[in-house]
Amino acid sequence: MNKRNSPNHRHEKLSKRDTDESPDPYLNEQPAKEPAVCSECGNIYHNKQWYLPGQVEIKGEEVDEEFVCPGCMKVSDNYYFGELLVSGKFMVPHSDEITHLIDNEVDRAQEKNPLQKVVEATEEEGKVVIRTTNGKLAERLGRALKKAYEGELEIDKSEQTTRVFWERNDLPE
Repeated sequence: MNKRNSPNHRHEKLSKRDTDESPDPYLNEQPAKEPAVCSECGNIYHNKQWYLPGQVEIKGEEVDEEFVCPGCMKVSDNYYFGELLVSGKFMVPHSDEITHLIDNEVDRAQEKNPLQKVVEATEEEGKVVIRTTNGKLAERLGRALKKAYEGELEIDKSEQTTRVFWERNDLPE
């Protein structure tokens, strides 16, 4: 891994608040040449934008396949900007439905921005915690849960990491 793709380099860049760069150090990294294909997920960098495989055709161009996209770098480094906490009595008997809804929402979000990814999903103290590469994805997932299953939704953007809490304690009759 070269220096610009190292976690330490990205964290150093994150602490530099006096620059005009995005506060997300991963998004400031770009492949040396275009087109590039992420060696982890197959996303394609073309015309200064990331695409899902199949969204753009690359015909006869020499492809840089050594670069890892910013989304996969975050997943690899366990670095996240969004966190969704799902809890309540409703969650357990409906876990398969909730998982399916979240998977579908992630797929839809990636159609617009392939760098939106789930970094990890764990169960902690009776809650499901889903960490995402950006806050917008966590918000989207929380809003989708609220729309589909009602419950209580709270979004906290007071810190660098957007925290979204969704809970439903009643069970349908």
